[in-house]
Amino acid sequence: MPESKSPAPDRIECRVGSWFRRRMTILMVLLAALVLYFLYDGVTGYPKKNFNAALFFAFQSGKDGAADLPKPSDFSISGFSKNQQGGLQAAVDAGKAGETWSKFAATRHLAASEPKKFSIDEMNEQKGFAAGLVVILVLVMFFALWQQRKSIACDQSGIDFTNGKHVDFESVKSLDLTKRDRGIAVLKTDSGQSLKVDDYKFEGAGEIIKRLREKKPDLEIISAS
Repeated sequence: MPESKSPAPDRIECRVGSWFRRRMTILMVLLAALVLYFLYDGVTGYPKKNFNAALFFAFQSGKDGAADLPKPSDFSISGFSKNQQGGLQAAVDAGKAGETWSKFAATRHLAASEPKKFSIDEMNEQKGFAAGLVVILVLVMFFALWQQRKSIACDQSGIDFTNGKHVDFESVKSLDLTKRDRGIAVLKTDSGQSLKVDDYKFEGAGEIIKRLREKKPDLEIISAS
């Protein structure tokens, strides 16, 4: 005796799938990385580069015979540590001894050119970028969580969209499949509405399209040429 096929479920419900979650996760990781990048520059990276500029100042001071150590405030640094003070004195001594900057810089793995000095405004700008990206990251997180609660469904009479609107199969005039390679089908109704069914975002939404075509075999299909 041949096996009978199980009847299709009366209601098909499609929730947000793994593709959408992966995309949101990648976006959040990227935003978090940018936050750390800008925050590092504003808090650590630029002050480190400014210390290199202070070394160059000390070297030039020794070379000119003044032997003055730079002031931390002139380089937007709160203060020099003991190790940094020792490095500055070594730069002064190297300048006095007639060394070239390129030779001294090589001992500290620095570039042979004059180091750039960053202003406090430039440091704050990097911190501002980081703060702005934190806001965007939080908004993306809330958006992702909000979308997780959404679903698209259909029963034997029509489709329930995420906005709560129920569209009867009989009211669907045409089905646009020109973007089906991206998982998107667009339904056009008799009233002129265009409604999207996204099979990438809502896992299994292709079954809803399948049921629509079964219910309306004479449906106008618009496909990519």
